[in-house]
Amino acid sequence: MEFKDILPQKFVNLDGRGKYVILGLEPQSRTKVRIKDVDRGAGHNAALDRFTGIIIESGWYRGENYGYGDELICHRKRLALIEHPDKSE
Repeated sequence: MEFKDILPQKFVNLDGRGKYVILGLEPQSRTKVRIKDVDRGAGHNAALDRFTGIIIESGWYRGENYGYGDELICHRKRLALIEHPDKSE
């Protein structure tokens, strides 16, 4: 990810997984980026705004992301921009 792409409110993947929003750069740093996890998990139904779960061969599981809402600091090289955040799930 280039320095010019680091803009607040843009959506990114961290190491190819999840969906995060950029909060900004760390103070006095050009490479460390603050991000927030906004991916609720595969079992979340956005239309109903609740978890409906995921059916698998042996039953089902909730599919919840327990890291939702966590803020992280990472290097910008670990991030990849998501062009269309609604279609990445």
